[in-house]
Amino acid sequence: MDISELDKQVEEAIANAAADDEGISEHEKVITGLKARFQLMTKGFYAPEQAAQYKAKMERIEKEKMKSAHGDRSIHGGSVAGASADASAKAEYTPLAPEQWQESLMNLKQLYVLKFPRILQSLVYLLKYAEREDICERDTNKISFKKLKPVITDELFLRMADYWPPGPKEEDYREYEKLKFIQTNLKEINEEAVEDFSTALAKILKWIHLAIELRIEDVKQRRAAKRTADAERKEALEKERERMERRTAAFEEALAAFNEKVDAEWAAKKEAAAEAGEDPPDDDDKPEFDAEEWYAAFDEENLPIEVPDALEEDRDNDFNIAIEESQIEE
Repeated sequence: MDISELDKQVEEAIANAAADDEGISEHEKVITGLKARFQLMTKGFYAPEQAAQYKAKMERIEKEKMKSAHGDRSIHGGSVAGASADASAKAEYTPLAPEQWQESLMNLKQLYVLKFPRILQSLVYLLKYAEREDICERDTNKISFKKLKPVITDELFLRMADYWPPGPKEEDYREYEKLKFIQTNLKEINEEAVEDFSTALAKILKWIHLAIELRIEDVKQRRAAKRTADAERKEALEKERERMERRTAAFEEALAAFNEKVDAEWAAKKEAAAEAGEDPPDDDDKPEFDAEEWYAAFDEENLPIEVPDALEEDRDNDFNIAIEESQIEE
């Protein structure tokens, strides 16, 4: 895999995200880049549609080369034909070929002894593709290459394509399927040594490390979003509580003022009726305070505070890596 081309496509993904959202944070840019890199690396192991298209394209290019070379030889001679073919090959060079590592990884099954077996073991655990007993010696974590070989199939690559690090993980996970165990399982492995042994296996190692890195950043982002949402909800609840306190106090004050005025007016009417020798006014006709109208007017002038719903805590059952609060960016 051409690292410079990979980096270029990752940078383009970040630039596109920034163009679509001017308010994107630096942490969001990091996650966008990790997602793009992870997707591109995954295609190196599983991308059947793109692989078929790539194969057809390469076959077409090869036919065009042969046709061009044949024509050039008949007119200009072999040296020009060779130059034309080289130029065509360079122009059509595609560094990120789909499924370019799949065959190399499958070929590892032909070996008698596999170096760095913990890489494939960690991959199997990360994908929940097989249980420990299926690939290890009995009652140990020591991998059995004989048991592991049948696991290296097209289905394994499909599971890689289906695995997406971001988002909650609500399934049940055995301890060895959780990220801390996988991270520790790979801790002492030297990437350069793996590269010397097998480039394809080294890509698997990088893919797992990238998956864990993306998973960590995603959990941090979601926890930060949850913390921000909780703070905003708490602030909104406090503002609404203060508004309701003002509402209650204002209502009681308005009600008292209304009753005082009505009582005085009603007493005056009774007194006037008595002096005139008339029947006193019926208390059932005494004006009543329209609470509903008052509340409606108050709420119109003092709009209720919109309180966002509480966010539920995400379940990340695979995640047992400690994250300090200081690492969580708002």
